[in-house]
Amino acid sequence: MPTPADKNGPPRSATKGSSPRSTLEVRPPRSATKGSSPRSTLEVRPPRSAEEIRALNDVEYESFAGFAQPREQTAAWTAHIGHDNMRVAVRDGRVVAGLGILHFGLYFGGRAIPATGISAVAVAPDARGSGVATELMNALLREQARAGTPLSVLFPASYALYRGAGYEVAGSRVMFRLALRTIGVRARALRVRPATAADHPAINAIHTARALRTSGHVQRGPREWRTILEYGLDPIFAYVVERAGSGAVAPDGKHSAGRSAVASRTSSTQRAAVRRAAAGGSIRDAGRAAPDAHATVEGYIIYTQTATRGAGFELHVRDMAASTPEAGRRLLSFLASNMTMAEHASVLTGPAESLLASASEEWHDSMSRILWMMRIADAPRALEQRGYPPGMQAALRFELRDELLRRNRGTFELRVADGRGRVRALAGGGRSARAHAGGGTGPMIRGRSALPLRMHIRGLSPLFSGLLSAGEVAQMGLIEGDEAALATATAIFSGPAPWMNDRF
Repeated sequence: MPTPADKNGPPRSATKGSSPRSTLEVRPPRSATKGSSPRSTLEVRPPRSAEEIRALNDVEYESFAGFAQPREQTAAWTAHIGHDNMRVAVRDGRVVAGLGILHFGLYFGGRAIPATGISAVAVAPDARGSGVATELMNALLREQARAGTPLSVLFPASYALYRGAGYEVAGSRVMFRLALRTIGVRARALRVRPATAADHPAINAIHTARALRTSGHVQRGPREWRTILEYGLDPIFAYVVERAGSGAVAPDGKHSAGRSAVASRTSSTQRAAVRRAAAGGSIRDAGRAAPDAHATVEGYIIYTQTATRGAGFELHVRDMAASTPEAGRRLLSFLASNMTMAEHASVLTGPAESLLASASEEWHDSMSRILWMMRIADAPRALEQRGYPPGMQAALRFELRDELLRRNRGTFELRVADGRGRVRALAGGGRSARAHAGGGTGPMIRGRSALPLRMHIRGLSPLFSGLLSAGEVAQMGLIEGDEAALATATAIFSGPAPWMNDRF
């Protein structure tokens, strides 16, 4: 399988002139007492040889074999990420740990912010408990900060480990187990057909439109779509919902085949960007019915199915989205049509999915939730690249503490207006600095001053994402300030509950 570097070019976080292959060395503390035997140097870098890649795959397999993942699947995943995007921790010439780095954008406030998704963090059994994972994560974050990538996200196996590196919970990934008999929706006005490669731009446009109105969604490129459409042990099926067209010619002189209602409203430049993002698509055309040349794609569903005891199966929906209410109801009807062979469908979604709420009865009989964590590696850049409520006008001064990354230490001022933020580092910042709330919407009163917010870098993550209010973060002991400052911070970062259905 081609690696992401083959088709995507260099990692998006790489700055001009930088090299993603730069070597990082994490050395033992220099305060070791005389006569003690310090640990040997741990070197963190990309793998340099086929032998190191095999050693990395062995460490990964030993760490994740409990998930019934075959050895060849482990090697396929590291190749899928791209060996240039893997990092190994080498001690005394031996690979003792490793992880993968995925480069994408994360949407907050309607804007995509460059981010890394950390995947497959693994430590050799005999090296566990020695601090290797902590040193590996710290080295990675220093590399990311130098590259100028503001955000890092992951799905934790251990909260304690990643909190030690500055991560904190920032959003959810929810799976509802839906009883198909309770859907009660019978909508068949729109056509459902198997997806083809020509549908990639429309599918991506529908996903992007959903991402723009939510928080925490991944800006998907070819690798992210391949993960959803190809990666896994079970067969994967993809269908689209389309509305029959009139055969009218679009303003660019082309018929609207394969477009979504969202894509048809975007500029030609935006549509070209969507087509580039979908290049190397994973939906195969072999055996597919030809799409209506004049139809408009308004929804899609991607799922697997696994056999259950007896003659039936269970559906596992990896992704499902619609650009119109009619398409949403058609997707529910499509799911319900499987109830003669399947009792349930597991659907990956957000904590309150409006599409599923359209079912006529109580629509799930169980729910599971995984919280993902986020680390802000460059707070000023993250705050400036985020989107904010359009009517918000406010100013907030705050003191930030970060033991690992120097650029996140000090007193800053965030000014928000017209949906954008501007950050200024304040000279002589500290506990004596004052915060004031500017006029505008929300609970702020013009000219009112208060003590600044003082927060740890961990506290900024759930506030930034909108998972928790400033008052709720204060209950975690990660932020402090008076009621006016807390209310200002809550209003600035208000928005929909953050969630994603991508997994890495």
